[in-house]
Amino acid sequence: MNQFTRVLTVTLAAALFAAPAFAGLSAKSAHDIGGQVTSAYLTTTQVERQMADLKGKPMTGELMNGLAAIDRSAAAATALANNHAHLQPGLDHVRAVLRMVKEDGKVSDKSIGLVGEASIELYALMVNAAIIEAEAHLNSAVDALKKDKRQDVVFYLKQANVAMATANERGAYHIQNDLEEIEAAVATISDKVSANVPVSADAIEERIAEINSHLFHVGEGE
Repeated sequence: MNQFTRVLTVTLAAALFAAPAFAGLSAKSAHDIGGQVTSAYLTTTQVERQMADLKGKPMTGELMNGLAAIDRSAAAATALANNHAHLQPGLDHVRAVLRMVKEDGKVSDKSIGLVGEASIELYALMVNAAIIEAEAHLNSAVDALKKDKRQDVVFYLKQANVAMATANERGAYHIQNDLEEIEAAVATISDKVSANVPVSADAIEERIAEINSHLFHVGEGE
């Protein structure tokens, strides 16, 4: 629990600072990364529970297979991450932590703590992937608005809200109210576009800036 509090406090504190760039990944890439990271996270929580029951013993083949599965998912996510500032450092650190656990070769307080740290970082990366997916949809909505493709604007805005809902479902409770407010604002913009009410691209870009400021900073300064 102390490890959880330490790592999560660091990432939450960092998330309070607005992040710089919005560009980087397509919505599909972010969505696929989210799937891989979610798979890695779920496996990590299972491995952590198993390790707690085997403290002081050598790593079993089952545990090593679990660690390998986590690393495969993290590697698949890395292949899609395109050095994204809010994904790549965290993925790199998770993989480095897994290597340390494998090299240790035994179930100890240290190795259990490292797996717990990886689990927390993967949790944050799950949320980041969904937020980045939402940003990609919002950027597409801006592009469509500039081309006066109003039906496309409505589609992308709705997809952005689906991604933000996913962020909340994945455990973004620390920003739930903020995300819900952004979702409501995006829905209002969508309604205006559907009703042929003039909408400025700035209105969507402001929502991008708001959601971007809530990204976890994972794997930095570790």
